[in-house]
Amino acid sequence: MPVKIHRVTRGGDASLPSPATRVSQLLDGELVQVKDSRQRFLGVGFFNSKSKIHVRMLSPERVEADERFFEERIRAALAVRQEHLPGATSFRVVNAESDFLSGLIVDKYEDALVVQISSLGMDQRKT
Repeated sequence: MPVKIHRVTRGGDASLPSPATRVSQLLDGELVQVKDSRQRFLGVGFFNSKSKIHVRMLSPERVEADERFFEERIRAALAVRQEHLPGATSFRVVNAESDFLSGLIVDKYEDALVVQISSLGMDQRKT
């Protein structure tokens, strides 16, 4: 089934008729909306034309990938770990897609955090 990708952060109606088609109007790393062939909204994610995975999905809802979004997702992931691993001092805080943060892994080793980023959109938003 063809999938269309629409710009979220800028105006316009750029779309991707099929996953293999290049879209010069979209910027790599940009937050985009994904819709099916009937224009039904599927979610939002980070676009990268140079990746084998053209869109790294972040949410099945319309969201802004701002500081508040990331803080909420990371806090939610941490709460799950604290519930299931009480007293643990070393564990994976964020596990990419399973925590709805595609391209981001965060490991905690005692008092140190190790961050691994594997998507352009996520890399562009690190601070």
